[in-house]
Amino acid sequence: MTDTKKNWPLWEVFVRSRNGLEHRHFGSLHAADANMALENARDVYTRRNEGVSI
Repeated sequence: MTDTKKNWPLWEVFVRSRNGLEHRHFGSLHAADANMALENARDVYTRRNEGVSI
C-alpha cells in the first residue's frame, strides 16, 4: 500500500437504489477529503445509474 493511502481516511459508501427506501452499503474507498470521496464513489459505484443517492 502506498503512503498516500495509509494517510488518507477510509470512507464507507452507501447507495440508495431507485425504488429502495434505505441506503445499502456498497463498499469503501480511500480519499483525501469528503468531496474527493463523493466524486470517486460516483465514478466507481454508480457508473450504470444503479442508485439515486450516495
